Amino acid sequence: MSHHIENAKSHIKIITIVTGVDQKGTSKEALEALLDLDINAFIFYQRSFPIFHPKIYLFEGENKTELIIGSSNLTAQGLFANVETSLLVSVDNSKESDREIVRQLKDYFKGIFDYSDPNLKRLSKELIDELVKEKIVPTEAERKAAHDKDEKTEREDENTERIISKIFPKREIPKIPREFRSFKIKNPSTKIIVGIKEQIFESGKLVWTGSNDFFTVPLTTVEEYGLEAYARPMVGRSVQVNSVIFEEQDWTKNKHSKAKAHLLVFPDRKNLDKKNGAVKYIEHGESLGIHKGYKTGIRDDWFVVPSLKISEALFIRRNNLYPRLIINKAGAYTTDTMHRVFIRPGTNIEALTASYYNSLSLAFTEVSGRSHGGGVLELMPNEAERILLPYHTDNSALLLQIDQLIRSKTDIGEVLKITNEIILKKHFGLTNKEINLAHSIWKKLSSRRLNRGK
Repeated sequence: MSHHIENAKSHIKIITIVTGVDQKGTSKEALEALLDLDINAFIFYQRSFPIFHPKIYLFEGENKTELIIGSSNLTAQGLFANVETSLLVSVDNSKESDREIVRQLKDYFKGIFDYSDPNLKRLSKELIDELVKEKIVPTEAERKAAHDKDEKTEREDENTERIISKIFPKREIPKIPREFRSFKIKNPSTKIIVGIKEQIFESGKLVWTGSNDFFTVPLTTVEEYGLEAYARPMVGRSVQVNSVIFEEQDWTKNKHSKAKAHLLVFPDRKNLDKKNGAVKYIEHGESLGIHKGYKTGIRDDWFVVPSLKISEALFIRRNNLYPRLIINKAGAYTTDTMHRVFIRPGTNIEALTASYYNSLSLAFTEVSGRSHGGGVLELMPNEAERILLPYHTDNSALLLQIDQLIRSKTDIGEVLKITNEIILKKHFGLTNKEINLAHSIWKKLSSRRLNRGK
């Protein structure tokens, strides 16, 4: 919201913001951004309950005044995405009865409006430092750590999800206006950078088959049991994708190798054709005890995999040298080894994919993800969504070149020399010094991770 407030300074004489810091609801970095706006900014805090929780937006003009009172925080999520309620009161300043509404509001919050409340302090760097020191305000890193600790595991219990979804159906997430979904970096030489989440509709959830060895099979198994009617194109491992565009011919090549390039998608038992090999293969699975597994055992028909949907793009979950964002032109299914990515309407998927391949975004993957044994970098959906990328529609012109270079196994460092020049310098406005800094950060973080595996 910072740049919208900054823009408002050109036509609003005085801007005053009073914010609370209760329950670690804001961060050191957020308060610093508020301080940088150079407006009348205040903190209200008291150590004991009740907490400071009003949501009042008062816009006073010469002829009219607008007053909004409700539950929405001054965030894009609070204003556009959450289920909130607010009341807009339009005040005609020429009417005494209307002006009385504003007077009553100011009387009720007198200590706030006249700055006399002892718990109200003007925002300053010293105050921010003191609040951080006293553990009242966390840093963004601390908020992230607390969030990750409290967050439920990504491997959701299918049975619980199935029951709860019947009681509380999922709602479509309201679309936040694009102008509120991007933000400016402080450096004046830069342009617009957006989170990868802002350009995708959904990343995840993962598809849990319950037994990848049973449900993902090579062509020989399909032919042995006569499962052609149930076999769907699938990509399950990063080694099966040596590019940033997964084409039908790539899948065909996998299909005729020993790769498990098929996902078996069976209907429920009553719609199962008993004349082909599906029944025999399902009986084979039962002889192996596949139906007794946790994931399979809670299904109505253990061999019916839920949540199947082909995504427009794929993001590899576990990576070695660097994570890849891949356009799924082959229309292949995937399992829990890759994240499904669904693109927002209006977003150019080729521009989005190309925009990802630069040193700055790869540095964010190292910061956002987690390192495992062997130097493997893993990114779960909520972590992948934190990646920032300098999105520009003209970056789409780079996609085929990036794809060809990666297919030919060109060193990623050489690829980045080309993409950084266009994505970061020409379209994003970074200097050579800034680009070199971003690249060195990525190299240092990735090298440190890879060296742990040695």
